[in-house]
Amino acid sequence: MRRGLLLTQIFCAVNARCLQRKGITMNDFIKKRLVVTKAHADIVLSLLFILASLYMLLFGIEKFTKVGFGAVGKVDDRLFPTILMWAALICSIAILLFALFENAKDKKLIQAGGTPATTEFSICAILVTLIGLFFYLTMKTIGYPLSSVISICAVYYLLGGRKILTALLTSGIFTLVCYLFFAVYLGVSLPIGFGF
Repeated sequence: MRRGLLLTQIFCAVNARCLQRKGITMNDFIKKRLVVTKAHADIVLSLLFILASLYMLLFGIEKFTKVGFGAVGKVDDRLFPTILMWAALICSIAILLFALFENAKDKKLIQAGGTPATTEFSICAILVTLIGLFFYLTMKTIGYPLSSVISICAVYYLLGGRKILTALLTSGIFTLVCYLFFAVYLGVSLPIGFGF
């Protein structure tokens, strides 16, 4: 009897400590999910993909893809990315049209008293995407090393880490290894930042 009571007390103490630790390490906001109708999600995402495809077709392919050795006539290094972006644009427009049609059906369904199909987005996944966008947009201005350290520390915080020294060590070591691999071993030109 005493042994069972002792085991129960130990179990409860361990659970309380775990719950307390979870409350400290994970913010409730990060665990939430954003619930929207499927039609609205398809509209927003298809518009984002349409904008990205148009950017790549008008500016990005020429800016990011260089014509290399062995290009013959119209078949060059930019042909495959161009085909992919045209396919992405066509598919995105098709998804947008279907989503607009579904949105009209959803409005009629709501008026009839029904509930439309919904989908969920993780706030954590949205924040990680925004951190990736921050990394991409700041890499040329503040440099790869600082942008990488800030981004990795932010993802570490989102995943529940709260120790500053661990965040700085992890991000510093990861940044150094990536920089040595890409800049030294592969010879990729990575911006150091602040005009260098």
